[in-house]
Amino acid sequence: MNPSAIKRLGTSLLQSPFLWRWGRNFDRALKQTIDSQARKGKHKFVELLRTDGIVAGSAEDFFDEDGICCLNEVMAEVPLLMRSVADDGVRLRRSDRKHYLTSLLPREFDLDSAFVRLAIHPAILLVANQYLGLRSSLRAINLWVNLPTPEPPTESQLWHRDGDDRMILKVFVYLVDVDMGNGPFWFIPGTHLRRRISPGSVAEPPRIDDQAMRMLIRDEQWTPFTGPSGTLIFADTTGLHKGGKCDERERIVLTFEYVSGASPYPREFTLRSEGGLSGLNPQQVYALLS
Repeated sequence: MNPSAIKRLGTSLLQSPFLWRWGRNFDRALKQTIDSQARKGKHKFVELLRTDGIVAGSAEDFFDEDGICCLNEVMAEVPLLMRSVADDGVRLRRSDRKHYLTSLLPREFDLDSAFVRLAIHPAILLVANQYLGLRSSLRAINLWVNLPTPEPPTESQLWHRDGDDRMILKVFVYLVDVDMGNGPFWFIPGTHLRRRISPGSVAEPPRIDDQAMRMLIRDEQWTPFTGPSGTLIFADTTGLHKGGKCDERERIVLTFEYVSGASPYPREFTLRSEGGLSGLNPQQVYALLS
C-alpha cells in the first residue's frame, strides 16, 4: 500500500464514528451508555433528530415546570440586557464579520446564571447526550440580536455546515415571534453527516447562496422554522443550514452548542464557580468540564 493510501486510510479511521466515540470520547461514551441503560428508552426528539437532523417544538412540549420557570427568567433578562446595551456601548459586542449580529451576553458567567442553568437543564442534556451518544460538553452560550439589513445574505446567512465536531447539537430558542419577515432558521432535513444526502461539492466553497444550492438540492426540501416566542429548535448543524436574513424587523435568539470532548475548538465562555460544581448532577458536571 502506497503512503498516500495509508494516509487516506488513517484519516478515514480517525473520522469513523466508532473511534470518535469509543477512542476519543471513551469516558463520556461509557458514562452515557450506563445512563441509557439506567433510563431505558430514548427521548422522542432523539429519533426525529437521527432521521432528519432537526426537530422543533414549544417550551410546553419539552420542559417541565422547572424548565419553564428557568426559560421565563431568561426572557425577563432580555429587556434589561437590551437596555444595558443601549445605555452602555462598552457592553455591545458586534461581530466583526457579521455586521447584522449583536451579542447581548458576556464571555463570563456565574454558575447560577439563568442562561447557564437553562443550558444545562436536565431536559436539554437528556436530548443532547442521547443524540451524541455520550455525555456532551457545553461549548457555547450566545444571545444574538439579528438586525434587518438591506445587503444580500452573507456569512452564516448562506448555506453551510458547521465543523466544530463530528456531531454537533445546537439548540435555538426564539425569544421573539419569528416569521418569514425576521429571519427563520433554515435547514435541509437529512443532510446531517449521519444521513444519505451529502453533496461533496457543498464543502467547496464552504458557504453558498440559494442559487448554487438549487443546483444541488431542490428548494422544496429546504425548511424554514418559524414559531412564536419560546419555540425550541434542536439541530445537528453538520447538516446544511443557514441563519435567516431579517428583512422587516429584528430577531432575538438564544443558542446553546453541545459537542464531544474531542472537539478541537475551545469553549467560548468561562465560568465563575466559587463553590465548585457541587449540587449538579453528573451529566451537568460533564457538560461544564473543559
